[in-house]
Amino acid sequence: MNHAATQIDIHQLAIQDRIDYYEQELSLLSNPATFREKVLANVYRCLLQTCLRQYGSQASFMG
Repeated sequence: MNHAATQIDIHQLAIQDRIDYYEQELSLLSNPATFREKVLANVYRCLLQTCLRQYGSQASFMG
């Protein structure tokens, strides 16, 4: 398997697509068993919050 082929540049996605991606990843980590999974869930949670703030700012700016 070519690892480079499976990577995505998350910053190239639209805000809503990033939100969907982070929510999907968090759902997979809903019950983190290892320290690594707990850290990863926290990182995704923080990234999701940042995207939600950006999305809210864009929506209020456009509306």
